[in-house]
Amino acid sequence: MTLSPFHQLLLGRLFTNAADSIYFITSSLYIFEITQSVMISGFTTSAMLAVKFTQLFYGPVIDHFNVKRILIFSQCSQSILMAILAICVMNQNNHWSLIITLVVLSMLCGEVSYPISNKLVPQLLCKEKRVKGNAQLTFVNNTLDIVLNTVIAGLFIKLDTQFFYFFSAILFLFAVFFYALLPGVNQTNLDKYAKFNYFNSLRSGIRIVTSSYIWIFIIGAFSVNLGIGIVYGALPTLAHEIDNPVYYGLFLATMSIGMILSTFIANQFNNKALGKLMIFLFVTAGTSIVLGLFIPLPYYLLFYCLSWVMVGIANILLVSVNQSIIPNEYLARVSSVSNSVGILGLPLGSLLAGILLKYISAIQLISLSGVCYFALSLLWLLIPTLRKQKEIMHITKNDFGIKSKK
Repeated sequence: MTLSPFHQLLLGRLFTNAADSIYFITSSLYIFEITQSVMISGFTTSAMLAVKFTQLFYGPVIDHFNVKRILIFSQCSQSILMAILAICVMNQNNHWSLIITLVVLSMLCGEVSYPISNKLVPQLLCKEKRVKGNAQLTFVNNTLDIVLNTVIAGLFIKLDTQFFYFFSAILFLFAVFFYALLPGVNQTNLDKYAKFNYFNSLRSGIRIVTSSYIWIFIIGAFSVNLGIGIVYGALPTLAHEIDNPVYYGLFLATMSIGMILSTFIANQFNNKALGKLMIFLFVTAGTSIVLGLFIPLPYYLLFYCLSWVMVGIANILLVSVNQSIIPNEYLARVSSVSNSVGILGLPLGSLLAGILLKYISAIQLISLSGVCYFALSLLWLLIPTLRKQKEIMHITKNDFGIKSKK
């Protein structure tokens, strides 16, 4: 059976996400094992998360050069770096600074693959199939998170660390294989290498965001990540307060399960008015989270899962709208800006949690993170252009104030 180009991309992302997750989790556990230092372990996690902000600077390159070659080069580079890391660990050359350096270099190479995937979806799928396609990509990513977080943590004490790094290197090569199968894609500016100016290109992408209603996507990503950061910061304290570390894993699992469930039903909302739908989804998500102030913890997990079903649906639909209304020659730049600014919510949320936990309990803080979603629903409600957005399948760039002129 011949794979469609989209399924070639999907399988490539499957192996890329698996390899990324394996070496991310392995590095976090291994750094703590060899240093026994909470400070160094925290620095490692912060450094790895900070790399995600670099997506901002990849957009102009992706929009002007051959994305297939960039994708293959990035995965080959990550495979080589993981192999080097495995050899270093195997030979006991395992100083924490060397490991962090190689891991950060690998992530710098790998971050480019995410905006590229976002750019390729509208080229490989017609508008009617993009919601379903993005749901499949989300399903692959979140399912892997649940499985790998559990499996690697369980196997880490039984298998040598170098095994996980070698395994990641091999998975990146499988990703290269499927990316290499992708057909040639349309690159608007491939004939303009001589005219390419990086900073002018970056500014033009930022200008699209600031001169239209695309900023709502950035505010949405930032708000969701802020809420996630608050929860991540509160969970260790929650486990300590109730003297039950199981709930740390349960909250993370319900987040992923909610996102997975959203992938099965997101396609049913294709014919709904976007403005009213976003208000409903974010109000429901916020209400479900705030309920933690009033109901017992075991029951609260069900509502917390429901909130992530709502957030997952909103995410899939907004990504699909994003791909439909932004001209493809600008898509990587705009997506990079959105992802980079949005990811800042994670460390800020964790920092905010550290401050507020001095005054309120962990479960109260987690519940109050629902305010982030109420704020989003208010934005969609109070701004007429957003509130009146029509059916998702019929939205055009003009509805979000994107001008045709480059």
